[in-house]
Amino acid sequence: MQFCKMVRMPKLAKIWKVLPEARLVGGCVRDSILGIPPKDFDFAIPICPEEASKKFKDAGYTVLETGLQHGTITVMIENEGFELTTLRTDDKTDGRHATVSWITDWKADSTRRDFTINSMYIDCYGNLYDYHNGVEDIKNKVIRFVGDADKRIKEDALRILRYFRFMGRF
Repeated sequence: MQFCKMVRMPKLAKIWKVLPEARLVGGCVRDSILGIPPKDFDFAIPICPEEASKKFKDAGYTVLETGLQHGTITVMIENEGFELTTLRTDDKTDGRHATVSWITDWKADSTRRDFTINSMYIDCYGNLYDYHNGVEDIKNKVIRFVGDADKRIKEDALRILRYFRFMGRF
């Protein structure tokens, strides 16, 4: 699968120039596989949000600390925000919010995501990382939770709504 056109986008190239280890994740990857132009681009990063924030500020970008407790910063490039979220584990959840720990393991991060079709990553070279067979599920029009569905829903009850939204879409 080729993602060359997407990874060559000038705004994304600016993210990768500062943080080449960042990977696109989630909906933009899924939509690209489906042939749908992505609306927004989210990144997963293997460094803490404070370190990433410093790197982008040092490179001259505006950084919004939009969700530090969950590892998320927003980098502004040409009046467009790009969310970068540190790889993490969800240590404790209450059905909607999580207490998290930073990690550097991409596969472990992918296991805390909602659906297989949203748990894929693309690096700056266009390589796809699909730890849970999301591409196969897209081909077969299957919406499948990553791991145990009951556990995913107990972690965040809104995943039930997302499930039905995706069922209607695919």
